[in-house]
Amino acid sequence: MYHRAHVAHMRIDRMRALVRRTTKNRVVMWSIASTVGVWLSRLLVWPFMPSVPSIASTQRSTFFRSCNTKFPAYLAGGGDSMCSDFQSQDIMDLTMSDITEDGQCSFDHDVFAQMQRMPAWLSDLIIPPSESSVLDLLDIPFPTVESTTPTPVASHDPPNVFLNPNSTTNDSILFDHPTLLRGKPLHYAVESLSLRQAWLSGCQSIAFDDNPSRYPLWIGSFIRELDIYQVHRTRWETARQWLHTMGLSTSSAAPEMPDIIDECHARLAAVPWRGDIPGFGKAVQFAASHLSSFLSNSWLDDEMINAGSDWILKQGSRAGNRIQIINCLHLQQLQRAQCSDGPYIPLTPIDHLIQSGNIDIIFLPLHVYGNHWTLLHVNLLNSTYSYADCLHQHGSPPTKTFSLIEWWLNSLLPSNPPRVAVPFDFNLPRQLDSFSCGVIVLDLMANLVLGYPLWEQNRAAVHRMEWFLRLSNIFEDLEVSALIISYSNCS
Repeated sequence: MYHRAHVAHMRIDRMRALVRRTTKNRVVMWSIASTVGVWLSRLLVWPFMPSVPSIASTQRSTFFRSCNTKFPAYLAGGGDSMCSDFQSQDIMDLTMSDITEDGQCSFDHDVFAQMQRMPAWLSDLIIPPSESSVLDLLDIPFPTVESTTPTPVASHDPPNVFLNPNSTTNDSILFDHPTLLRGKPLHYAVESLSLRQAWLSGCQSIAFDDNPSRYPLWIGSFIRELDIYQVHRTRWETARQWLHTMGLSTSSAAPEMPDIIDECHARLAAVPWRGDIPGFGKAVQFAASHLSSFLSNSWLDDEMINAGSDWILKQGSRAGNRIQIINCLHLQQLQRAQCSDGPYIPLTPIDHLIQSGNIDIIFLPLHVYGNHWTLLHVNLLNSTYSYADCLHQHGSPPTKTFSLIEWWLNSLLPSNPPRVAVPFDFNLPRQLDSFSCGVIVLDLMANLVLGYPLWEQNRAAVHRMEWFLRLSNIFEDLEVSALIISYSNCS
């Protein structure tokens, strides 16, 4: 039995090798060879196989229907599942074709993918570690980026740059190759070269216009990494420039403006320029790039609102408040649930807390009209709600949005009376600009939960800086250490 099966597998190997060497129409012939080879091996070992009905395919299809998996998982037919010393390319898979979805041989695909990998030494040489502070990042010299995008050309000549980690320094490489800083347009231009076909045709490098430098085929990956680096750097440079501009605007500045600007500058010496900011709940994905947006006139996105909400709840939990702030993305989940045409089934922890009467008040930051943040305050004890739209001064949220919220709450609390609109106990602030609505929503919740001052238009920049400091407070100890080191160096 072993001998016959082994001979059959050898025939498969020879047929596949023959197809690789001789045929131009590799896709069709490869499929034929695989199919014939597999059936040949089955016929040779069939007399020795026990008569057991196969249920593997049924189990697999049932499993993948249940977990909504697109691509089936297979085990390598020629390997030992208990052995982990073999590389994946050394194990022949007798249950699936070696032809990938784009019609290419997976062997060629693997080799080409390896050639596309940028060497780690180059990234380490140019891009500072993620834990480096913002000020350390901005102290690194950076060339001026030109606006024109050069035309990439695949070349049959070998590359002549980026071959040796000892042949260049991080101080000069970007200044020597400013072409690579053209960002996404240049990356898309490189991707449009059909590098796989160019590589199969013998191309070894990429050149740009009349530039004598010939770059390795993985240069597209490096351009993408440089684009990410450049985007982060630009955001933090914009934030620092914004602080400088706020310091110069003394005509209508709040009296505490100079002190809070100094605090923000000191914090930049401790905040990492890239990566996730720790200290928030599992439902919050808050990154350094979000922090930089607070030091600007940019709009706030849902992760920034969720991070501010998480911070407010953690501060309010010390007083034992029976208050919850609903995640900004919760309404999208409710929309999908409502489309099922059935009754709402409580699934989330917030559902069960509301249903069991453990929450008295909920806040819902609402993203309305496609570009505006507002706040809905619902009192579950007395069935009232209040709405804050400080730009348009509307008294109720959009009808469709409010109907969805009512459907959700009525499903959880069917015995509660209809909710009645009531005004807030204070005059809502008036937004006069086009970018402060998200900060206003955070300040309203901080006022209602923590008793913090309300948002004011003439202190709009101060409010943004306060939220930058609050949400980066976890780095306060590092900030103190940086100040001590700076003081020691000066003395």
